[in-house]
Amino acid sequence: MINKFKSSEVKCPIIEYEVSSNSTQITQEGCMTPEDSDNCRTVKLSTSLNGTFEAVYLVKAKGGAVKEVKVILDVFSETYE
Repeated sequence: MINKFKSSEVKCPIIEYEVSSNSTQITQEGCMTPEDSDNCRTVKLSTSLNGTFEAVYLVKAKGGAVKEVKVILDVFSETYE
């Protein structure tokens, strides 16, 4: 989950978070439409593969401003014997 963003403009609070990803291993549960909720700020990575996975958040303010935030998830696991 990413932390809530804050706007420096009192009249333009953050109203929604929307996530996209080109990876089928990254999903977002419980966020049917973009909004300002914990579910819309949370992504789930389900994989047993090593690699780099990217989720892109579009953070929108009431006044119409949009900020793109990329979250990079590096997965590396190894079995030791």
